[in-house]
Amino acid sequence: MPPKRSQSALSVSAKKSRSSLSSSVLKSTPVKPSSTSNSLLSRTTGNSTSKSPTSQQEKEYERSLLKEAEGRDELDVDDARWDGIWNRTRSAMGRVRPVHAEGQNRIQHILRLFDLDPTYGPCIGLTRLERWERAEELGEHPPREVYDILTTKQGTLDYRDCVFKEHGL
Repeated sequence: MPPKRSQSALSVSAKKSRSSLSSSVLKSTPVKPSSTSNSLLSRTTGNSTSKSPTSQQEKEYERSLLKEAEGRDELDVDDARWDGIWNRTRSAMGRVRPVHAEGQNRIQHILRLFDLDPTYGPCIGLTRLERWERAEELGEHPPREVYDILTTKQGTLDYRDCVFKEHGL
């Protein structure tokens, strides 16, 4: 004698309703993306202008930062003195174009590589300049060009924080 089933068998009408349910789910209309996913999409595709201020948009800075940046030299992104560290940065990246890097200049790539290099210690919780100074004190010999970038007006205002700061880390 076979063992008793704990569940009763489905009736023919139940089988039909279940199959019609699955076909209606398959034929359903696509869900419209929410505004949150659109903003996330714009952040990940590089359509956001929050990475660096432009002449059309003015970025608000704290008074202490403005006072600190006052009198410092302007940063020329295309200056030939950044060519050496730019070539080292590109070779460290395997001479491959960075992913999600639309709208970023070579200074941002140089600083990003500095942020992600574990040789100079953790980058979270410190400004880039504090991290550079700490690495120098510990004898790690961070690139002098990074210090030169960070001590310019734009380095003080725009490139101050590590790449993870905009993600809340």
